[in-house]
Amino acid sequence: MGGAWPLDCPPQHGPSALGPTLVSDEGPNPIPTRRARILAAAIVAGVAVAYTYSVAARSPGFVSDFDQIWVAARALMAGENPYRAVTTGFAGVSALSFPLFYPAPALVAGVPFAFLPLVAARAAFAAVSIGVVAYLLTARGWWALAALLSAPAFLTVSLVQWSGWLAAAAVAPSLGWALACKPNAGLSVLCTARSARAVWVALASATSMALVSFALQPGWVGDWLSALRGQPHFRPYVLRPGGFLLLLALLRWRRPEARWLAALACIPGTPGLQEALVFFMFALSFRQLLVMGLLSHAAMWVAYPARQAGDFYSYVEVAAMANLALMYLPALVLVLRRPNEGDAPHFVDRVAGVLAALARRS
Repeated sequence: MGGAWPLDCPPQHGPSALGPTLVSDEGPNPIPTRRARILAAAIVAGVAVAYTYSVAARSPGFVSDFDQIWVAARALMAGENPYRAVTTGFAGVSALSFPLFYPAPALVAGVPFAFLPLVAARAAFAAVSIGVVAYLLTARGWWALAALLSAPAFLTVSLVQWSGWLAAAAVAPSLGWALACKPNAGLSVLCTARSARAVWVALASATSMALVSFALQPGWVGDWLSALRGQPHFRPYVLRPGGFLLLLALLRWRRPEARWLAALACIPGTPGLQEALVFFMFALSFRQLLVMGLLSHAAMWVAYPARQAGDFYSYVEVAAMANLALMYLPALVLVLRRPNEGDAPHFVDRVAGVLAALARRS
């Protein structure tokens, strides 16, 4: 991953999809074959399918975040206003609790899944995204699959979230179409790009998705902004107690994980822990994956009682502070312990140089 190796996980010779063969905490770790990686991804996807169906069987009233996409995509195909369909009900689904917070590109991406029954669509969406994540992780070795033991990976599947696609886009710019589906989280992922070419590839993919959405629903921007307007839970971490500390990640601006953490702090959004799956895609050692995974589960369980209480906005406040204290500040410590080395687009170097010069003059 071009200079992004952890201090206790030095590179060896032998290229892979994401970088050279690694030495994990337990010794040399050869990269699995492509066939083995595909098989592992298929197994992970199968587990996600089984879990999704088991949740639906145990809790028939469960509503995932993906349900909005499914209803809205069906409305889009029927020529109806998808933003109105979510709030009034459509395709046999009653009105959902929240307005449609996603832009139209997310609905375009959801169209292939909208042909399936709702539970099957959830299962397929979760399985494909987490399967892709698993495939990309194994480019670093089997041990990197420990990232799937984290709370962000669990929430990605259990809540049927976009975070799997966004995490994949962080290491595969050709999947940049996902950035258009959740632009706030997508912008922080774009900040992880390691070259100007990666930026352009991701933006071209996202722009293509946006153009298709305008062709299908020309007036969606106004509807989308109306749904977002006045929502109090869209608040950046930097405005929460202690959140400004995440900006210290800019001291390691050459590292993609540092740029992601600083951008995450500044961009408004619902404080969902699943967004942290992006961090697990970077060069963490096996030990670091386990420690950060355990901390992420601690953050999830600290917020769980507030979630069960049923007051969404109270839950958001508790979850934000738990995520900050138990996930993002420990991630900041990891970032600051590393040297300011890594791959960054040339324009990032230029901006950093200008800021450094201004700092010296002042």
